[in-house]
Amino acid sequence: MGDFLAFRRFVAPDVLIVAYYLGAVALPWIVVRYRRKLIGWVPMLRDLAEGLSREQKRLLWIVGIGCFLCLELLWRMLFEGMIAYFDMHEYLRQIMLHTAS
Repeated sequence: MGDFLAFRRFVAPDVLIVAYYLGAVALPWIVVRYRRKLIGWVPMLRDLAEGLSREQKRLLWIVGIGCFLCLELLWRMLFEGMIAYFDMHEYLRQIMLHTAS
């Protein structure tokens, strides 16, 4: 408990994992839930959505799903980088403690 209170041990890796899963589930859900409202708020998007043929809409869905998968991968890599940073700090601290004693 003393290491935690003296900021020698970070709580961030545990919090980052929770934040990752909340973002990975909540953000796509919010986008899907409010997609129609977004199209209604922006007149240019509404006109674009109404003027697309069936083939163009299918292509738009494929591109959208591809972008979604790339963003999920980017979200994962961002959190893996942050967790790796905190793990490196912990490993370096352990090395420092072992060489000091």
